[in-house]
Amino acid sequence: MKFQVKNGSIECIRINPNSEQSVVARFDEHLRIAPPHLINKLLADELKSLEEWLADREVIKDAPAEKNLLCLLPSLMNEAVEALDNIDGIDQESYSLLVAATERLHQKLLSAASMVDKSSRPLDEITHTEANKERIKYVKKDLL
Repeated sequence: MKFQVKNGSIECIRINPNSEQSVVARFDEHLRIAPPHLINKLLADELKSLEEWLADREVIKDAPAEKNLLCLLPSLMNEAVEALDNIDGIDQESYSLLVAATERLHQKLLSAASMVDKSSRPLDEITHTEANKERIKYVKKDLL
Protein backbone atom coordinates (compact mmCIF):
# COMPACT_ATOMS: atom_id res chain seq x y z
CA MET A 1 0.00 0.00 0.00
CA LYS A 2 1.24 3.44 -0.82
CA PHE A 3 -0.29 6.84 -0.29
CA GLN A 4 0.00 10.04 -2.26
CA VAL A 5 -1.56 13.47 -2.34
CA LYS A 6 -3.14 14.27 -5.68
CA ASN A 7 -5.62 16.98 -6.66
CA GLY A 8 -6.59 17.78 -3.07
CA SER A 9 -7.11 14.15 -2.07
CA ILE A 10 -5.07 11.46 -0.42
CA GLU A 11 -5.08 8.37 -2.57
CA CYS A 12 -4.70 4.93 -1.03
CA ILE A 13 -3.04 2.79 -3.68
CA ARG A 14 -2.85 -0.97 -3.36
CA ILE A 15 0.06 -2.66 -5.11
CA ASN A 16 -0.86 -6.14 -6.30
CA PRO A 17 1.64 -9.05 -6.38
CA ASN A 18 2.17 -8.47 -10.12
CA SER A 19 3.08 -4.79 -9.34
CA GLU A 20 -0.19 -3.45 -10.71
CA GLN A 21 -1.46 -0.46 -8.77
CA SER A 22 -5.06 0.43 -8.08
CA VAL A 23 -6.57 3.28 -6.10
CA VAL A 24 -8.84 1.70 -3.50
CA ALA A 25 -9.87 4.88 -1.68
CA ARG A 26 -9.58 8.66 -1.71
CA PHE A 27 -10.28 11.21 0.97
CA ASP A 28 -9.72 14.90 1.64
CA GLU A 29 -6.05 15.79 2.06
CA HIS A 30 -6.78 18.03 5.06
CA LEU A 31 -7.96 15.17 7.27
CA ARG A 32 -5.54 14.21 10.02
CA ILE A 33 -7.02 10.80 10.74
CA ALA A 34 -8.35 8.06 8.51
CA PRO A 35 -12.05 8.61 7.80
CA PRO A 36 -14.51 5.89 8.93
CA HIS A 37 -15.37 4.74 5.40
CA LEU A 38 -11.83 3.42 4.94
CA ILE A 39 -12.19 0.78 7.64
CA ASN A 40 -14.12 -1.44 5.22
CA LYS A 41 -11.86 -0.73 2.24
CA LEU A 42 -8.41 -1.27 3.76
CA LEU A 43 -6.88 -4.28 5.42
CA ALA A 44 -5.76 -3.90 9.03
CA ASP A 45 -2.06 -3.54 8.13
CA GLU A 46 -2.95 -1.04 5.38
CA LEU A 47 -4.98 1.01 7.82
CA LYS A 48 -2.06 0.99 10.27
CA SER A 49 0.29 2.13 7.48
CA LEU A 50 -2.11 4.94 6.60
CA GLU A 51 -2.27 6.10 10.22
CA GLU A 52 1.55 6.14 10.37
CA TRP A 53 1.71 7.98 7.04
CA LEU A 54 -0.73 10.61 8.32
CA ALA A 55 1.34 10.93 11.51
CA ASP A 56 4.47 11.49 9.39
CA ARG A 57 2.65 14.28 7.53
CA GLU A 58 1.75 15.90 10.85
CA VAL A 59 5.41 15.81 11.93
CA ILE A 60 6.28 17.74 8.77
CA LYS A 61 3.37 20.15 9.20
CA ASP A 62 4.24 20.86 12.83
CA ALA A 63 7.96 21.32 12.17
CA PRO A 64 9.36 24.84 12.10
CA ALA A 65 9.72 26.25 8.60
CA GLU A 66 13.49 26.34 9.07
CA LYS A 67 13.61 22.59 9.70
CA ASN A 68 11.46 21.83 6.66
CA LEU A 69 13.69 24.06 4.55
CA LEU A 70 16.85 22.30 5.74
CA CYS A 71 15.30 18.87 5.12
CA LEU A 72 14.28 19.94 1.61
CA LEU A 73 17.58 21.59 0.71
CA PRO A 74 19.63 18.45 -0.15
CA SER A 75 17.06 17.41 -2.77
CA LEU A 76 17.02 20.90 -4.24
CA MET A 77 20.81 20.97 -4.32
CA ASN A 78 20.90 17.60 -6.10
CA GLU A 79 18.43 18.93 -8.66
CA ALA A 80 20.66 21.99 -9.14
CA VAL A 81 23.67 19.75 -9.72
CA GLU A 82 21.74 17.83 -12.38
CA ALA A 83 20.58 21.12 -13.92
CA LEU A 84 24.20 22.25 -14.25
CA ASP A 85 24.96 18.99 -16.08
CA ASN A 86 22.16 19.69 -18.55
CA ILE A 87 22.70 23.35 -19.47
CA ASP A 88 25.22 25.01 -21.74
CA GLY A 89 26.00 27.92 -19.44
CA ILE A 90 24.98 29.98 -16.43
CA ASP A 91 24.85 33.75 -16.13
CA GLN A 92 27.48 35.51 -14.02
CA GLU A 93 25.04 36.78 -11.37
CA SER A 94 23.52 33.33 -10.74
CA TYR A 95 26.98 31.78 -10.65
CA SER A 96 28.26 34.31 -8.12
CA LEU A 97 25.15 34.00 -5.93
CA LEU A 98 25.35 30.20 -5.94
CA VAL A 99 29.07 30.14 -5.07
CA ALA A 100 28.59 32.67 -2.24
CA ALA A 101 25.53 30.85 -0.86
CA THR A 102 27.21 27.43 -0.91
CA GLU A 103 30.30 28.84 0.82
CA ARG A 104 28.14 30.47 3.55
CA LEU A 105 26.15 27.25 3.94
CA HIS A 106 29.33 25.17 4.21
CA GLN A 107 30.76 27.43 6.91
CA LYS A 108 27.48 27.47 8.83
CA LEU A 109 27.22 23.66 8.65
CA LEU A 110 30.74 23.26 10.00
CA SER A 111 29.92 25.49 12.96
CA ALA A 112 26.59 23.74 13.55
CA ALA A 113 28.00 20.21 13.79
CA SER A 114 27.53 20.20 17.56
CA MET A 115 23.81 20.95 17.14
CA VAL A 116 23.04 17.76 15.17
CA ASP A 117 20.08 15.98 16.76
CA LYS A 118 20.98 12.29 16.70
CA SER A 119 17.77 11.27 18.44
CA SER A 120 15.27 12.57 15.88
CA ARG A 121 12.78 10.00 14.59
CA PRO A 122 12.95 9.27 10.87
CA LEU A 123 9.73 9.35 8.89
CA ASP A 124 8.75 5.71 8.45
CA GLU A 125 5.78 5.51 6.11
CA ILE A 126 5.87 8.60 3.94
CA THR A 127 8.17 8.41 0.92
CA HIS A 128 10.97 10.90 0.46
CA THR A 129 9.16 12.40 -2.54
CA GLU A 130 5.84 12.80 -0.71
CA ALA A 131 7.65 14.24 2.31
CA ASN A 132 9.32 16.82 0.09
CA LYS A 133 5.98 17.73 -1.52
CA GLU A 134 4.63 18.42 1.96
CA ARG A 135 7.72 20.40 2.96
CA ILE A 136 7.50 22.52 -0.20
CA LYS A 137 3.92 23.43 0.74
CA TYR A 138 4.95 24.71 4.16
CA VAL A 139 8.19 26.36 3.10
CA LYS A 140 6.36 28.10 0.26
CA LYS A 141 3.86 29.61 2.72
CA ASP A 142 6.72 31.17 4.68
CA LEU A 143 8.63 32.40 1.65
CA LEU A 144 5.71 34.15 -0.04
